[in-house]
Amino acid sequence: AGASAANLGALTGVTVDEDGLVIATYANGETRPLFQIPLALFTNTSGLEEGDSTTFLATTLSGGANLAAARSGRAGAIEDAAVEASTVDIGQEFSTLIQTQRAYSTNARVLSVADELWRTAVETAA
Repeated sequence: AGASAANLGALTGVTVDEDGLVIATYANGETRPLFQIPLALFTNTSGLEEGDSTTFLATTLSGGANLAAARSGRAGAIEDAAVEASTVDIGQEFSTLIQTQRAYSTNARVLSVADELWRTAVETAA
């Protein structure tokens, strides 16, 4: 029958399997299913409108969403940690961030010096 809630201990992890089942792992080693994530199926996926970099929006062309369990009918499987294991090179992104910050700081200093020179020119002309 499994452990009571008091005997489970602290939540130590959460995973998602290919069927979209969210599974909790507790300190005592026991696992429990929490929820199944449904997938949205559309009649015309070409009619979806691109949202931000990770979303699509339903339109009249795409038709409404029909929810289905993963790996059933036309629904595909869910891949746990797919975003975290993407092809983004964190080191490269961090390096780019530092370069951008330095360029911003340099540009701010240039504007400050230009403002100072302008002020001096105006005071000298007056």
